[in-house]
Amino acid sequence: MTEYDVAIVGGGFAGAVAARELTRAGRTVVVLEAKDRIGGRGYSTTFRGRTVELGGHWVHWLQPHVWAEITRYGAEVVETPGARAQELVYLTRGGRLLTLDAHGPARKVMRAVFRYGFDRFCRDAEQVFPRPYDAAMSPEQTALDRTTVRHHLESLRFMPPFVRDYVGGMMLSFAGELDQGSAAQIMRTYAAANWSARSLMDAGAKYQLRDGTGALVQAIMDDSSAEVRLGAYVREILDSGAGVELSCADGTKVDARYAVVTVPTPAYKQIAFTPALTPALQHISDTATAVRGVKIHALLDRQLPDFFAQGAVNQPFNWIFAEDVGPDGTLVIAGTHRHELVDVDDHASVEAALQRYIPGVRVIDYLTHNWVEDELAWGGGDGSKVGEMAHWLQHLHQPHGRVHFAGSGTATAWKRFIDGAIESGLRVSRELRGLLDETGSAAKTEKLTHA
Repeated sequence: MTEYDVAIVGGGFAGAVAARELTRAGRTVVVLEAKDRIGGRGYSTTFRGRTVELGGHWVHWLQPHVWAEITRYGAEVVETPGARAQELVYLTRGGRLLTLDAHGPARKVMRAVFRYGFDRFCRDAEQVFPRPYDAAMSPEQTALDRTTVRHHLESLRFMPPFVRDYVGGMMLSFAGELDQGSAAQIMRTYAAANWSARSLMDAGAKYQLRDGTGALVQAIMDDSSAEVRLGAYVREILDSGAGVELSCADGTKVDARYAVVTVPTPAYKQIAFTPALTPALQHISDTATAVRGVKIHALLDRQLPDFFAQGAVNQPFNWIFAEDVGPDGTLVIAGTHRHELVDVDDHASVEAALQRYIPGVRVIDYLTHNWVEDELAWGGGDGSKVGEMAHWLQHLHQPHGRVHFAGSGTATAWKRFIDGAIESGLRVSRELRGLLDETGSAAKTEKLTHA
C-alpha cells in the first residue's frame, strides 16, 4: 500500500491550500473528500443560467489570505447588486414594513443608526484586540469572551430598542444566536475589519467572485500535485505513533505519516479516532454552535430595483439582496439565522416569508442547500459558544498525535469566512513542512528502503 506524507480529510479551501503548499514543498499528499465535488462549504452552482453561491460567498481585500489567492489566480471580483441598493427595506420586530429611498436622507439615517449601534457595541475592540490575528488570549479578551452578544448589546445604556433590534439582526450573521455567540468573537472580526462597522459589512456582504468560489478552490487544487479522491468518506483514523491509517466508508484504507482533518468541528464526532480525542477536543465537537441558518436563491416574478432588505431578530430572513434582474424576473438571495423560521423544503413557506418583505411577490423557482441537515457539514458554519474562544484556539491549534486540525472554525480573525479557512490551511501546512523536514518524505524513505 502506498504511504503518503500527508492525508487530508476534506477538499474545501483549507484542504486545497494545505495540499498545494505541501506538494509544492515536495511532499506526497492525498485529499479524501466525501462529497462528489471539492469546495466543502464553498459551493458554487448554476441556477437559471446564473452562477450562485450556496455556501461561502463574499470576499474583501481586508481579508488578506483570500485576497492573496484572488490576486494569484486572477479571479475577477464584482459587487453584489443589492450592496449598491436603490431601495432599503426593513421589517421591524412588530412586523411593520419600512421602505426607504436609498438615495434620500433615509439612507444616511439608517447608515448612521447601524454605525452608531455597531461601533458602540465594539467601542473597546481596538483596545481589547489590537492584533486580531494573535491566537493567544489576553485576560481582557478572556473576560469579554464570557459575555454573550445579547448581554453585551443590552448592557449598552441609552441605546433605543429600535437600534438594538436593527444591529442585533445584523449581528446574527456573525454570532449565529445572540444568546450563544460570544461578544469577543464579534469584536475580533470587527478588529480584523480595521475597527470599522462599514468595513465589516463591506467585507461580509458586498464583493463576490464573478466565476464563483468553486472556480477559485479548483484553481488552488489544480496548482497542487495532490491525488484527489472524491466520494472518500473517512470514518476512522488510527494513529499508531509511527503513522496514521485512514479507513473510508467504502472499505478502502490509506496510510500516511500525518493526517489533516479539515471538516467542520461538529463533524469530528462522525470520525472514530484512535487514540480517542482528548476530552477538550470532544467537548469542542459536542458544543460547537453550528450556524443553523440557510441561504435561498429565489427567482421572483417581477423586475425589481436593486434593493437590500433586513429583518429584526424575530423575522424569517435577516437579510435579502437583489442579485440579478433579467427578463425572467429578479433573482434574490435571502438568509436566515435559524432554518426553523422558514421551511426551505416547502415552496409556499419560502414564498410567504419573502412576501413579508415584498408584498404580493410570487416565487417562480428557488434553490438552496440545507447545511443544517447535511451530515458532512452539521450547519452553515462552526463557532464557539460564549466562554469557549480561548479553549478552541488553544486545543485546535495543537496536533492530536499525528493528526492536525484546520478549517474555518479553527481560524483566528476571519472565523467562518473563506479567509479563515485559507489561513488555517497555511498554518497547518507550515507545521507539517517543519515536521517532515526533520524526517524526510515518504517517497524518499521508500527509495532508501528499496536501495
